[in-house]
Amino acid sequence: MVEENIKLERDRKKDNLLNKKNFKKKSDVEDPNDDEDISDRAPILQALTDKWKLIIKNKKEIIEKYIKNATLIAEAFDRMTLYLGVDNIEALPAIIDKMESQMESIQTWTSKLTLEEETLEEEIIEISQTIKLIQVNIL
Repeated sequence: MVEENIKLERDRKKDNLLNKKNFKKKSDVEDPNDDEDISDRAPILQALTDKWKLIIKNKKEIIEKYIKNATLIAEAFDRMTLYLGVDNIEALPAIIDKMESQMESIQTWTSKLTLEEETLEEEIIEISQTIKLIQVNIL
């Protein structure tokens, strides 16, 4: 297998040289690796193997994180559907829109109550001042 890969690589290099120098035949191109021994490739192949092992390990970690996140999201949707009493996920957007509109109406109502409370407090202050003035005038 390794010898076949090396042979294929040498043929590819010859083809590249042919393309660069515009030779007409492969036999016209001298192979710079003819005297090269196969055992010379072992460190290079080991380095490439180590590199690919590291890449695969990193990709495996990424996939595991993705699976973990996908599981967490699925569990969150399951809890939402259970809490809201919905059978399928497709109904969630409509329910969430309805909840948002209800929240807006509640916020509007509370802001109106706050304004009414402030006006009543101002009226209480005015009435208490009026009472004090009346008491001072009576005495």
